[in-house]
Amino acid sequence: MKIKLGWDTCIILSIVTFISFIIYIAFFFKNIDSQLVSEKYYEDELKYQETINEKKNALKLSDKINILTSPYGIKVIFYISNGYGSIKLFRFSSKNLDLTRYFNISGRNKLFINKKFLRKGYYKIIIRLKHNKTKYFFEKNLYWNE
Repeated sequence: MKIKLGWDTCIILSIVTFISFIIYIAFFFKNIDSQLVSEKYYEDELKYQETINEKKNALKLSDKINILTSPYGIKVIFYISNGYGSIKLFRFSSKNLDLTRYFNISGRNKLFINKKFLRKGYYKIIIRLKHNKTKYFFEKNLYWNE
């Protein structure tokens, strides 16, 4: 016994299937926890113009910040004689693996992050630096494979 479906029945089945799919997404996917969203979202959004200006300042630097990886860790080389700031290794998969270090460049223009603080995976390195009352923002994606 073959069932023949007319065009009107196919349209109704398509609409019912689509609505069922949308309801499924609305009720079951809203509980998924995303760690890519900041807990201070609105505060971060208001500070974003400052970040844009800091990125423009970083592009104007004659010597960029250099990030090197070795089997022992990550080495960050600054071509600035003095300044201070912070470096954050932001892990996409888990905020428990995020790492923040504060530094002061005075005669020493290198910063080293030991491999014991790192786990295999993707990181976003965010460097905020202040030098001669000018702020700089630098970011780079990195895959740590050791």
